[in-house]
Amino acid sequence: MRIISRHHFYINPLWFLEWFIKDKKNNIRREMEVSFKKIFHASDIKFFSSATSAFLFLLDSISLPEGSVFILPEYNFFIYEKILLSRGFKIKYVPVGKDFLMDADRLVEMLDEEVKVVIVMNLFSRTPDLEKIEYECKNRNIIMISDCAHSFKTIYNNRYAAEYGDYSIMSFGVGKRIMCFGGGALISNHGKINGEYHELSDDKSFSKIINGLIQYFFTSKIPYSIFVFPVFWILNFINRDWLESRFFDDEENYIIPKIYKMPPIRLFLLKKQMEIYKKHSDRVNKLSIHYERFFKKNNTKLKPDYIFFQINSDKGLAKFLLKNGIDCRYDYCHFHDGKYSKNRIILPLYFSMSEKDVIYILNKIKIYLNKL
Repeated sequence: MRIISRHHFYINPLWFLEWFIKDKKNNIRREMEVSFKKIFHASDIKFFSSATSAFLFLLDSISLPEGSVFILPEYNFFIYEKILLSRGFKIKYVPVGKDFLMDADRLVEMLDEEVKVVIVMNLFSRTPDLEKIEYECKNRNIIMISDCAHSFKTIYNNRYAAEYGDYSIMSFGVGKRIMCFGGGALISNHGKINGEYHELSDDKSFSKIINGLIQYFFTSKIPYSIFVFPVFWILNFINRDWLESRFFDDEENYIIPKIYKMPPIRLFLLKKQMEIYKKHSDRVNKLSIHYERFFKKNNTKLKPDYIFFQINSDKGLAKFLLKNGIDCRYDYCHFHDGKYSKNRIILPLYFSMSEKDVIYILNKIKIYLNKL
């Protein structure tokens, strides 16, 4: 059975040795800050242990009073709601269209003196009308935050999505196009980012090397297929809902008391992943054409892009694909009523995948659809 996982990205264990030898003075942070500023024409940038830490840091730096009103799209990343409500802020929800993106016209109708911040979700490598949202927020002195966790280098009207608004947030966690076993970035488009953040408590080089090698071992193809995938495969038949809920229920992992820097080893991995992104992104984008052609041919309500692919289906498809060696999961964003997206799943599309991998996935989806 072919094993295709969202963890199957390219990584070289020698990178960890290279980092250990070359970056003794911890210059990698400065190097990546300069690189990202140049790419996204940013005023300032800070790297964090997660995108959630980046958002927590931003909340502290803008220092809004309790009761301030934030606007979120009704389809959003659940952590925003948890954090904002835990800090005493109020949330208003703007409707989304069929593409799950914020309706810019409806947003403008909701903007008033109470609104202090608008958080825009750029989902599935697509964006709402960022120019209109930016213009309206700027004229009303409202802070605009552009969430680019799904849209690392998505372009809207000749500008990266991260260049719109006052701030943007990026994620380098598992499942993202640039994957560093965790990590995030806060980009400022207007001035310096102020505030203090901490090193991770485990800051010893030897420990970082060992942790990095362990992470590499268990997420590379053969060890993952032998040790990790079988656990997901068995749990899939026992209780798929429970398996998926583990991604959502551990609230304490998100509302954390300290905000941490992105560790140097992950910054070094970010550098390497950026090099691979530049080298292989065109090839991966061509692979996505297979998905797009299949979706159109089958008249299925799928939404192809370069990172995630959605399909309107019940949980039966996710079980069927996992049974056939294709590691997928539900989309982790949800509507604000608290229900996560059981009818939208994430299919793998990564640098290490081949054309045969994509065709294998599509053939299995064909088999499933033919049985309906």
